[in-house]
Amino acid sequence: MLRFALFVRSLNERETVMKKADEVYLDVTEEQFRQMQARGIDEDALLAPGRHKFTRGLFKQMHSGYAPQQASVSVTVQLDADLLAWLRARAAQCGAASYQAQLNAELRALLEQEATAKPVLAAEPAKRTRKQRAA
Repeated sequence: MLRFALFVRSLNERETVMKKADEVYLDVTEEQFRQMQARGIDEDALLAPGRHKFTRGLFKQMHSGYAPQQASVSVTVQLDADLLAWLRARAAQCGAASYQAQLNAELRALLEQEATAKPVLAAEPAKRTRKQRAA
């Protein structure tokens, strides 16, 4: 896959990839191969001259149980120090989940609550009229 990505990234704009349903064909000429070599790209990362067939959806076939909505994603978030201390203290208790897992569970509960009923959140301040602003 890395070989394909490196080669396609380095192809000129005028070159095309022919697509057929779930298959993608990439034709590599001798000239293109030599150009990539001349650019200093490692031969192990290049596709040899000829026609190469790539199958779309292969990841889905190999990982049929994969559900993207259940995948964990790393993010950086700014939390108030007291909230983080509270979560870590809860996590330090015997048998407790990690503070990240607890935070995830609390956010999921809010998500599910919002899906079933409209949550009560702080309302946006009402816009003031010109008379109110002048007063």
